[in-house]
Amino acid sequence: MVRRDNRRMSRSATPTILALDTAGARCSVAVAHGARVLVRRGAVGDTHLEHVLPMVDSVLRDAGLAVEDCAAFAFGAGPGSFTGVRVACTVAQGLCWAREKPAIPVGSLLALAVAADAGTPGRPGPSRVFCAIDARMGQAYSAVLEGGGLDWREVEPPFLCDLRDLPGRVAQARVDAVAGDPQWLAQWDPDSLPPLRDACGDAEAIARWAQRAAASGLGVAPEQALPVYVRDQVAKTVAERAAGRHAGHARGGAA
Repeated sequence: MVRRDNRRMSRSATPTILALDTAGARCSVAVAHGARVLVRRGAVGDTHLEHVLPMVDSVLRDAGLAVEDCAAFAFGAGPGSFTGVRVACTVAQGLCWAREKPAIPVGSLLALAVAADAGTPGRPGPSRVFCAIDARMGQAYSAVLEGGGLDWREVEPPFLCDLRDLPGRVAQARVDAVAGDPQWLAQWDPDSLPPLRDACGDAEAIARWAQRAAASGLGVAPEQALPVYVRDQVAKTVAERAAGRHAGHARGGAA
């Protein structure tokens, strides 16, 4: 969620936005300038922290822009990789502080809904969509959103869901479409599910949504631009899983 920060950003029909996303497996950077969005995507396995700033330089250079031309800096706020989300947040905050510009945190599942809708040009987009992204540990980060285009609202905010429970949660949500990884849904009966939109809610979708937010004078001070964490105690979760494995081995040895 973003809010107005009229001290730092005035309204503009087409503000230039630089967006970063390191919440997933691939780092991405995009710049929205006018009606054009230029995006750069790294390779899976690239170290986000090492690649994000060179990608910022590359995308701005290709767009013929400088950092100073940006009205605000947006980033994928998560949920997603704990380390990855912090990388994008930290870099965006640094850019905002250095240029005295606002930040626009954009939820990863909101960006996925924007991307899923944009992926169907010429056809009406979904009005209610179930979004799901990989949370590892056999789980997905999920949310239900309503809207279309760049106007979305959360009907059900981000939550953790076991992959085996996704079909039931989708059915309960009564959505018009599902956005996420098709590999998760390949095992399900396609006749019993809403249409699947294979979309990527990365920096491109974040830039598009943030450009509209910035045009309405929305943004936050960099110190208020915080990641969204759904799984609050990942270290404890890993420890508990390890403890479970040790207990299982102990039981097996006793048998």
